[in-house]
Order: sequence, then structure tokens, then C-alpha cells
Amino acid sequence: MCEPHDNPCTPSLRSNIMTSMTVTSVLQSPIQRVRQLAAKSSASPWVWMAITCAILAASGGLRFWRDRQFQSIVEESAACPFPLEELPESLGSWRATEGSDTKLDPEVARIAGSSDHLLRNYVDEKTGDRVAVMVLYGLAEDAYSHTPEVCYPAAGYQALMAPVDHEVSLPDSTTPVRFRSGTYMRRRAGIGEYQEVYYTFLHNGEWMPDTGSRWKMFRYHPGIFKLQLQRSVSELNDHSPTESLLKELILEINGRIAQNKTREANGSVAAPISPPPDATVQRDGRPG
Repeated sequence: MCEPHDNPCTPSLRSNIMTSMTVTSVLQSPIQRVRQLAAKSSASPWVWMAITCAILAASGGLRFWRDRQFQSIVEESAACPFPLEELPESLGSWRATEGSDTKLDPEVARIAGSSDHLLRNYVDEKTGDRVAVMVLYGLAEDAYSHTPEVCYPAAGYQALMAPVDHEVSLPDSTTPVRFRSGTYMRRRAGIGEYQEVYYTFLHNGEWMPDTGSRWKMFRYHPGIFKLQLQRSVSELNDHSPTESLLKELILEINGRIAQNKTREANGSVAAPISPPPDATVQRDGRPG
């Protein structure tokens, strides 16, 4: 039994024990937390560095794969789907002038980025009108900017009026063909030379005179056709025979592209066409 005078000591001892435990708990807990935080902080930079490197590696790998994929598309699209020289010499009432097929200047062709081209003169048997035709195929990023609005003034011509946009429908097609016409003049020895020009581009299945706004699509659809027709005129009129030849050529090009796709789908792909060293934009001093 505890002595009466010892009773006050019992609470004091308990108090000391509780105080000591509490202080120890308080002192140990922050130290442990600091150590844990220190361990985490020392490990965290390496963890984040590893995560960052993994993200960068994945991003670089994806970019490399995409670039290789786009490069493969460019290489496949570098060659024309069919030889342009195979375009028929008879189109409706138009007949090719014998021996009129020529080639563009190699340096101009290189600048234009063409892998195949055709220069040929046609005569309308009904009216006797003569039209010089240029069909060019190449990479869109190189060929899209070579328009008459740029090339003719560079060759000394001046536009007589603002270019006019046109639209025509084709059989069995819901997508209209859009093209542009313009008339240009220059003087030689005081005599005016007048040229009527029609042109359009075929890119990703659509015929249009301006493809500059589609530059983001050039990586996915690198190939482009350019069709340009030129006729010497002595007077301006609203009813040009050039449009009928333009339409005949478009129908022929569309048909041959469709045939080529059918052969590919059937596994009977024609041998690839070796691209010539260059292709051009002008012939006999004419801009293109």
C-alpha cells in the first residue's frame, strides 16, 4: 500500500513520463518527415529527368517516323501517274499540229519542279484557231506558284485586265472544274503582241487556279498537275474556243488517272516512270 505522503509523487512521475514521450514523439516525427522529404527531393529530379527524356524520345521517334512517312509519300508522288506524251493528238474538233511536240528548257524545268511535261500545238478544225498547250506534272510545293500572273509580267507582258475565274461542270462529276483566264500584251518593234491564257491546277482530285491556300495538304498530297493553254489574239472577245480544248484535256487527264488507280487496285501497276532531269515553265521565250 502506498503511503499517504507518497500520493503526490505518483502524478508527478506519470507527468514526467508523458512529457518525455510527447517530446520524443514531437522531435522524432519532424525528423522522419524531413528525411523522407529529403529522400524524395533527391530522387525527384532523376525521376522527372527520366520522364522528360522518355517523352522527348517518344516525340522524336514519332517525328522521325512521320518525316519518313511523308518522304515516302513524296518519293511515290514524284513520278507522273502516266506518261503525258500519251495524251491523244485528237480531242474533239482539235488536232495536234504534226511535229509540234517540244521540250521545255531544262533550267526552267528544274525551277518549276516538274517531273514530266508536254508542249504541243492544237488546231481547231472548225475555226482554224491555234492553241499552244502545256501540261506539267510535278511536286506541288515547287509548281503551285508558277502562274501566268507571275510569269508573264516577268517576261515583259502586262495584264490588260484583271484575271477572270470560270467554272464548268463535267459529266458524271459533282465537283466543278475551276480555271482562270487572262489577256497579256507586250510590244516588240512597236507592235503589240496579245496572248490569251487559260490555266488551272489539279491537286488531290480538284481542278482550281489557286492552290496556295492548300499548302498544308502538300505533305499528304505532294503531286500536282498544271494545265495551261495560250492563244495569240488580235482582239478580245467573250467567247474563246480555248475553253473547249481545256475541257477536253481535263476529261482525258481525269480518265487516265482513274484508269491508273484501277490498275493499282487490281495489283497490275505499270512500271514507274523515270522522271526527266528537269521541267519548265516557258518555251520559245513564252512565260509559263
